[in-house]
Amino acid sequence: DAGREVMHKLWLAFMEKGGAERTVVSCPYGHLARGFSVSRGHIRRIVEKGTEQGLFILHAPGGQAIEICPSFVELYETLGALEFAMMRRAANIAASTSGRGIRAGW
Repeated sequence: DAGREVMHKLWLAFMEKGGAERTVVSCPYGHLARGFSVSRGHIRRIVEKGTEQGLFILHAPGGQAIEICPSFVELYETLGALEFAMMRRAANIAASTSGRGIRAGW
């Protein structure tokens, strides 16, 4: 639980810092845990798993300094593009079954 939401929160922190390559953000585990109604340990495990996969580098304990790696940026942007493509596909299906067409180029 909360993995996708934590990913989004880290993305927002990254963008607030200007989105420069290898930006270091602060997202304390306790704050994230309270915000998503999960345990601090759960947040720590999510970030540790991302660290193992090369998405982040931890520079300070507890989420005080998390370096966002280019692989995280690429993953997040790909995920966003796929979500928009699925929404578009669903809208096209809904429009075709309701007898309404979708504008070309939408």
